[in-house]
Amino acid sequence: MGKCLDETSRRRDIQMAYNEKHGIIPTTIIKEIHNLTERTDRDSKYEFGNMKKSEIKRLKQELEDKMEIAIGNLEFEKAADLRDQLTAVETQL
Repeated sequence: MGKCLDETSRRRDIQMAYNEKHGIIPTTIIKEIHNLTERTDRDSKYEFGNMKKSEIKRLKQELEDKMEIAIGNLEFEKAADLRDQLTAVETQL
C-alpha cells in the first residue's frame, strides 16, 4: 500500500511541475449530468421481427462486445443503453 501511495505522490509531483512550467491551471470538468433511469419510449421498445435464433445470438454477442468497449472507454451512459438493449435481446432467446 505504501508503494502505491509513494508512486501516486511521485506522479502528482511530476504533473504539478509540468503544469507550472507550461502555465497550466487545472480546472474541474463541467459536464451535464443525465439521469440514466429515465428512458424514452424509443429506448424501452426493441423489435426483432422474425429474426432467427442464430441472428439473435450474434446480436447478443455484438452488444456484449460493444458494451465492454464502452466500459473500457469510460462511456457509462452508452454502456447503460447497450445493457438495456442486451436485456431486450436476452428475452428473445
